[in-house]
Amino acid sequence: MHSSVNKATVLLFAFFVLSPTSNTYSQQEKRTDKPANENAQDSKPENENRIENMSIKGTKVQKTETDDISKIEIPREEAEIVAPGGDVAQVPKLLPGTLARPTESEVSVRGSDARDSLYYIDDIIVPSLFEPISGTAVVPNRAISALSFYPGNFDSEWGNTTGGVIKLETRGEDIIEPFSDVRLKFPTQVSLYHEQDLSDDSSLIISARKSTVEVLFDLIADKIIEGAILLPSFQDAYVQHYYGNEDYSLKTRYIHARTKVEAKLPDDEAEDQSGFSAFNAALGYDLIGAEYKSLLAGLAYEVSPYVTRNGIQFSFGDSLFDLKGTEYNIPLRTQIELSETSNLYLGSEWKFLDYYITLSLPNRKVADNAEDPNTVANIDISTDSKIVEFATWLTFEQILGKFLISPSLRVFGNSRIKKDGFDPRVIMKYRLSDVDNLKIGVGQYSAAPTVERLADEFGNPDLPWRVSTHYSLGWDTSIKGAWTSNLQLFHKYWDNEITEDRIENFLANATKTSRGLEWFLRFADGGPTFGWLSYTYSKTLFKKSGEPELPDRNDVTHVLNLVGNHKFKDTFQLGGRFKYQTGYPTTPIGNVIYQAATDEYI
Repeated sequence: MHSSVNKATVLLFAFFVLSPTSNTYSQQEKRTDKPANENAQDSKPENENRIENMSIKGTKVQKTETDDISKIEIPREEAEIVAPGGDVAQVPKLLPGTLARPTESEVSVRGSDARDSLYYIDDIIVPSLFEPISGTAVVPNRAISALSFYPGNFDSEWGNTTGGVIKLETRGEDIIEPFSDVRLKFPTQVSLYHEQDLSDDSSLIISARKSTVEVLFDLIADKIIEGAILLPSFQDAYVQHYYGNEDYSLKTRYIHARTKVEAKLPDDEAEDQSGFSAFNAALGYDLIGAEYKSLLAGLAYEVSPYVTRNGIQFSFGDSLFDLKGTEYNIPLRTQIELSETSNLYLGSEWKFLDYYITLSLPNRKVADNAEDPNTVANIDISTDSKIVEFATWLTFEQILGKFLISPSLRVFGNSRIKKDGFDPRVIMKYRLSDVDNLKIGVGQYSAAPTVERLADEFGNPDLPWRVSTHYSLGWDTSIKGAWTSNLQLFHKYWDNEITEDRIENFLANATKTSRGLEWFLRFADGGPTFGWLSYTYSKTLFKKSGEPELPDRNDVTHVLNLVGNHKFKDTFQLGGRFKYQTGYPTTPIGNVIYQAATDEYI
């Protein structure tokens, strides 16, 4: 079945690319920055049917509304008021198609794990938007202009994912005067933020945070503390410089994020008489990058090179896992206007990954027979993993009367995976009336296994691409320019899902399906009141080869969010949010036998 779906998608792609250009598309379908009520009496320009072209200053390559078949965009001013903890990046928790556990900031999107989604700051991918301990984004709220969320069926510009896309758009040219903010949240953290216009064409943003709990902890003598302890700490920083004129724009940034946990935990194999062993964990990243947008030979283009340095380390007693790596990324995209009714978007991305992984574990088999187990040397394994990834993508947009059709294709490869891949995708919109649109999306989405899973010593170098096929059918309605309704039916199928195996480490021997319904009803007329209703019904099942199909860990049937806010005056507003969610799946365990000889349950 899965193979036939891929063939059908390829045929659809070929058909739409070869279709002749004809007819026009109504200007009502175009995206505009003006409120709806400001456009009623505007006279239409002569080129009313042209697909939007790129604006060099402060924007990315523009597309018509095919890119929003499932897209939801919330401005910062609304998001900051209603988001959990006032953190704009956590707004997806309140949107359809997402599942968020109470202790986690990242979300599961349409049945995918949180790690299977892409997290963007403008056009740069970050390892994570959130600091794990505080759960808040590494980008300060005031630096964000809007949040865009794509739960599925996005075009081929975004790849190497089977989940969704969460993207923070940052400010730059709109910073016109200095602003500073210093806060102490006792006893957890201290933060500072400053933004400044450097000239008519440039601006600067600087932000930093640091936890303060460890400072208070250091004031307590070690002798007072007995037994288990847990000491978390973190720090992050964000620096951004923007320059833009009529010829080009350049946005450079640096992001620093570090999280540490020091603990003393009970351990049956502790080396001393206390019965406790030290546990230490540290993870974080440093990213430096730039986004340059301009024209070359009349073509709009963007290039966004960036370098990310990652690190993860865990140790408990005499066991250690240490991963350090550097990723070099060079994405490039351009737009070609073929005619008044068609556009072509091209792009490529090259990535070089250089990782070093170390694992140290006690040799239990030898230690059990040794006179002094503490003298037995650990099992030490290390590997240097170098990977080259490439991707080239093409998106074509064609207007055919009331249809707006956008087939796309992404071709990609990974030096550790023997077979290159390609993902065909098709997005279509049909204008039913002046206020109603029908939207259809079909596409394949592939992702490479993580570095450690492809490593020779730790994982399985023969793992293939993880593949997911997305289907969606949507109907959106605009009511009097203030109410918008978006109803979506979706179905996803995963192949080559990876499971852990006690003998072969990792195997691509599982499949998964997720299907459901999403409804997003929003009110926002630019006045003092805004709000939305978000509802998701879904069913997600996981099946390992040779085993029965079971509910997936992300299988939650009903999720309902109600959000609202009214501004009475500049100094007083009232709002709130309500959430209802059914429970998480549980897998009962039966026929348990205790083996006294080995002290384990079977």
